[in-house]
Amino acid sequence: MIKNLFKIAFRNLLKSKTFSLINILGLAFGLCCALLISLWVIDEYSIDNYHTKKDKIFSVIAGFESTSGWQYWDNTPGPLAEVLKKDISGIETVVRLTHPSQKLFKQEHQNFEEWGVSSDVDFFEVFDFPLIQGDAKTALSEPSNIVISKELADKLFPNANAFNQTITINDWGDDFEYKITGVLEEIPDQSTLKFDFITSYEAYLNKRPWNAKWDNYNDRTFVLLEDNVDQSNVSNQIVDLISKNHTSKEADNAQLFLYAFKDMYLQANLSKGLDAEGRIVYVRIFSIIALVILLIACINFMSLSTARAGKRAKEVGVRKATGATRKSLIWQFLGESVFISIISGALAITMSDLLMVFFNQLTGKSLQVPYTDITFMMSTIGLCVFTGVLAGIYPAIYLSGFNPSKVLKGAVNDGKSLSGFRRVLVIAQFSMSITFVITTMIVYSQLQFVLNKDLGLNKENLLYHDLNAIMGNREAYRNEILQIPGVASMSSTSSSPLNIGNTTSFIEWKGKEDGEEIYFHVIQTDQYFVETFGATLLEGNGYSQQSDSTVFQVLINEEAAQVMFLEDPIGARLKVWGLDAEVVGLVKDYHHQRLDKEIDPIIMLNRTKETWRNYIAINGDVNNVIKEIGEVYGNFETNYPFDYGFIDEQYAKTYSRVDTMGKLSNIFAFVTIFVSCLGLFGLASYMTEQRKKETGIRKVMGASVFGLTTMFTRSFLGLILISFIISAPIAWYLASQWLSDFAFKIELGVQPFIIGGLSAMIISVATVSYHTIKVAIANPVDSLKYE
Repeated sequence: MIKNLFKIAFRNLLKSKTFSLINILGLAFGLCCALLISLWVIDEYSIDNYHTKKDKIFSVIAGFESTSGWQYWDNTPGPLAEVLKKDISGIETVVRLTHPSQKLFKQEHQNFEEWGVSSDVDFFEVFDFPLIQGDAKTALSEPSNIVISKELADKLFPNANAFNQTITINDWGDDFEYKITGVLEEIPDQSTLKFDFITSYEAYLNKRPWNAKWDNYNDRTFVLLEDNVDQSNVSNQIVDLISKNHTSKEADNAQLFLYAFKDMYLQANLSKGLDAEGRIVYVRIFSIIALVILLIACINFMSLSTARAGKRAKEVGVRKATGATRKSLIWQFLGESVFISIISGALAITMSDLLMVFFNQLTGKSLQVPYTDITFMMSTIGLCVFTGVLAGIYPAIYLSGFNPSKVLKGAVNDGKSLSGFRRVLVIAQFSMSITFVITTMIVYSQLQFVLNKDLGLNKENLLYHDLNAIMGNREAYRNEILQIPGVASMSSTSSSPLNIGNTTSFIEWKGKEDGEEIYFHVIQTDQYFVETFGATLLEGNGYSQQSDSTVFQVLINEEAAQVMFLEDPIGARLKVWGLDAEVVGLVKDYHHQRLDKEIDPIIMLNRTKETWRNYIAINGDVNNVIKEIGEVYGNFETNYPFDYGFIDEQYAKTYSRVDTMGKLSNIFAFVTIFVSCLGLFGLASYMTEQRKKETGIRKVMGASVFGLTTMFTRSFLGLILISFIISAPIAWYLASQWLSDFAFKIELGVQPFIIGGLSAMIISVATVSYHTIKVAIANPVDSLKYE
């Protein structure tokens, strides 16, 4: 029976090649998008979920209450780990982990930089990073031990075994010898912890002893809970540990929290709050998009299948007259639908494979169609069957319900209910499509806004590089760089002024109330900061040549002056981290972090010796200037390679996720419009076929081609107008919700809505016109002969 059903389905496909092709392509596009999004969603959920002890690993979060609310960091004080081990029950072990940083590997014939981290000896007991060589329990037991990746091992010793070899690493100007005590297997793409090497935390502290103090929050702390221990019990024990072990006023408002490590990537957005949602929002959005596209494809199938009802009516009548039951006919039509869906599924998998390279470039992932994964392939087949049933259930019920005595006489009448139902399907399709198009345009506009907005600082043609050994010979280097034609100015800072990570409440000023906690962003600069970055100086003369080294010069922004209630800030005395400072300039507020955050108080401390990143403003031929800068750099720094970047490109990367989502939305918006137009194609075909005789009569009576085309398209334009009326408020609400995450955003004007609505109308008219013009220009004699 099944064989017979598929044989009939195949014959029907060949009979109506055009309709079959449109049906298959429509479903294939929908399934392809659903598969690509599904693979992306599955990969997002798998991030950091491969660790065998994932349910017991928690990240320690530090929270601080200030006058502006709570702030949360995943950085904690260095001494916290020992207190957790010693005083807190329910914890199996604790490990500290530094943020990745570059170190210089020195070889006889070449030097190169690699990214690495430092951690405690139990790191490999907590996280699953298997070693090809070495003992995970002792690999980090000594300060001189180092574990490297397989790729780094091949790079260092291409023709030899790297295990137990000795290598030299330069760290902050000093050379250190390390013994390779472990070689890592390839780190999975699903890991947020990325590194090429790992050294002991003890060696890290030997070079940076200040990280062993309670007032430095530089590194992450992870705890591994004992079996069957309730997270809340441990959380209650650690909440006040900072205030108990630290005597500063800042610590009075500090608390510790536990956050599941496996949920950090998707769920957390600490900059918005401990309970704020992170990337999971985008996962949900694209999951809904996949369902919408698939639903539109299914609606298409219904429209196209019922459009052929007249041609299948006699077949149904004959089958019923020869004894076929309605149930058997439903199974037959569902079988045809599932058969088409399976063909579409096979085509969708092929399309997904072909598009995967492009999709990976957009998403920054390394996804593949898992042909060997039985679960995935069975799920895909199940999706195809489900799609086939969903798309075919209405046509099957409708077609199988024809009265054989009427259809054999040619008296097939769809009735108004069918026409109305079809129109509901088209309205649903285009409501979703127009909503998609409008919101996509708004996302694109917001992205262009943040990338092109005047930030208050110059970010164009501003090259940056690390100073490294040049820190000891700054002035000579500066003098030579400024002699290069095309170099306008140069300055060095402790961090990017467009992404100041350093935050502190250790700021004192006259009039500050006891217990008042206000967090300031602090950036250390040299005296050329304003000139190089084009900051707007509102008051004061800015930095001058420092003469009194006991009092540091600082610039503050408008927000800092406001929170300190400094009506006349010039000359005001401050204490920054306990250092005496004097305000010498008021800088106009500029955006020092992403535009989804407000502008916070900033203090720019003139402390040249603590700056390590150099910025060079270029106003000439960029390529030639870069070449000459590299040559000068090579004269001063013989160990570290000239590794540079541009601050505008670095800034753009902070919006890479939004950019990726925007590009994917553009693509999927096009797909929804395309698939929806296939549905219109089917509906137009149906209506023009049903009104062929009417068209012939009207032509005989003198109707023009333009008049007939207008008559046919008018009803479709009405459907699109209704779709727009439905979609506009939905799009406005969705866009408003998304834009609410940005502190600085575009105004929601009417332009995206007008363009979205007009685009849908123009595309739909163009789609429908193919059939209507074809019928309108036909010979009326042929139309009147039509049976």
